[in-house]
Amino acid sequence: AFIFDRMKGKDRDRKIIIVGTGETAKMLNQAILEKENTNMVVLGFVAANIENVDSVGNEKIGSNINDKSMKILGEISFLNKIIQQYKPSEVVLSFDIAPSQLMDLLLDNANAKIRFHKVKEYDELVAAQVINDISGAEPTVPRYNLSKFRAKAIKKTEDFVGSTLALTVGLPLILLFAKNKKMIIKEFLQVWLGKKSIIGLVGSPTNEALRLAKKGIIGLSGSRDQKNLSDDATNKLNEYYVRHYSLSLDFDICIKYIIRNK
Repeated sequence: AFIFDRMKGKDRDRKIIIVGTGETAKMLNQAILEKENTNMVVLGFVAANIENVDSVGNEKIGSNINDKSMKILGEISFLNKIIQQYKPSEVVLSFDIAPSQLMDLLLDNANAKIRFHKVKEYDELVAAQVINDISGAEPTVPRYNLSKFRAKAIKKTEDFVGSTLALTVGLPLILLFAKNKKMIIKEFLQVWLGKKSIIGLVGSPTNEALRLAKKGIIGLSGSRDQKNLSDDATNKLNEYYVRHYSLSLDFDICIKYIIRNK
């Protein structure tokens, strides 16, 4: 059966769940249905408005869906369970979503092997662009390395081991050579207590970034003095860090900091 499925191309189908039940969702679904030679399959829709359907997809009285051709899988607060049940390869967000809610969705589904795409406008051109994005290899909603359990575990271990060494083996060196001894010891103590990271976010990070990482003693700017960074620069640095975090990235930042502060 497995070989037969591969010959028929079933394993290559891009299984899609569309979040939203408005005009953009309907238009996107129709565009996918009309697209020739596509391997995209719409599994169903997830209501973005909790008032429209119940948790198992039953339409509530007075809802504004009114399209019996739309298979409603449930509502958005149950998206994680819906993904586990239907196992899509793509999730398309067809409504205007707040950054905090988007972050919730990404965190809740960080370990699922799916790609998120986001529709921002309501015309056929955007629908076509989203279809092209889905057909390609890149998601339109970024993935965040620091949302993954393995990366979080490595980061916590890195901070705990680094701060423990700094406050024990490294303490004599701090007392002998550091200019701001009390401040440095205080910062490493905050890292040890889990309130900061040795390497982390810079400046005044957004709430969304703080949900993935902590403020760092040093960061991507390569300097502990980050007050002169603009808000735009800060956001770009923090966005890059949470998206591309790795042990090697932290090592590169450390080396950069040492070279700049010789």
